[in-house]
Amino acid sequence: MDSGMNPTDCAKTCVRNGSKYILVQGNRKYALAGSVSQLESLAGQRVRIAGTLNGNTIKVSSTSSIQ
Repeated sequence: MDSGMNPTDCAKTCVRNGSKYILVQGNRKYALAGSVSQLESLAGQRVRIAGTLNGNTIKVSSTSSIQ
C-alpha cells in the first residue's frame, strides 16, 4: 500500500512506531545499532556504513551518504 510518504519520512515514521533502522543490501537485511540521531539523519537514503557485524546486526561506527 502506498502511504504517499517519501522514503525518509516513511523510515522515520516506522522507527517512531517501534521499528529499527535497517540496512538493505540486495536480499539481505541488517539491523543497525548505534547513534539514533546519526541513523535518523540518513534515513531513507543510500549510505555507506562502517561497523562491526554480529549475526544480523551491525554496530555502526561511521556513516556517509552516497551521492
